[in-house]
Amino acid sequence: MPVFLFGSARFRQVRFRQVRFGSARFGSARFGSARFGSARFGSARFGSARFGSAKFGSAKFGSAKFRQVSRAGS
Repeated sequence: MPVFLFGSARFRQVRFRQVRFGSARFGSARFGSARFGSARFGSARFGSARFGSAKFGSAKFGSAKFRQVSRAGS
């Protein structure tokens, strides 16, 4: 009986973590995952609308490449 209860509690805990924080593959709505990112923070590959990514930059801050071109132009 105690083993069964412990197993159930552990299963619920693991499942709760997956629902709240997301899994390593898909992530959650709040924090996103390493692969796809979330709407708030974006991912390392694509970035988000707010902060952009290392590759493309964002509309607000631009990218590192665009900044370098602007400095060189001025």
